[in-house]
Amino acid sequence: MPVSRIGAAALAAAVVLCAFPGCASDIEDADATERILLFSGVELSRTGGFLFGGFVWSPHGINAEGFAMKTLAGGGVYRYRSGAE
Repeated sequence: MPVSRIGAAALAAAVVLCAFPGCASDIEDADATERILLFSGVELSRTGGFLFGGFVWSPHGINAEGFAMKTLAGGGVYRYRSGAE
């Protein structure tokens, strides 16, 4: 994925997060609703590998119905051998 696409995705995420300042959870509030879910993963094999990560953000909480935005970034290398000489 080109750096420009990653930068555009990060900018879009920042704009959305800043557009809802009242929806951001207060760190000091123990009963705050979880609004961000971080995730990552890796796949490794003999012929290649892949690494990805991202987050899901929902202004009303991860467990509530409604709008949710998912951002994902990843990359990897695979080698396919056809068997032909």
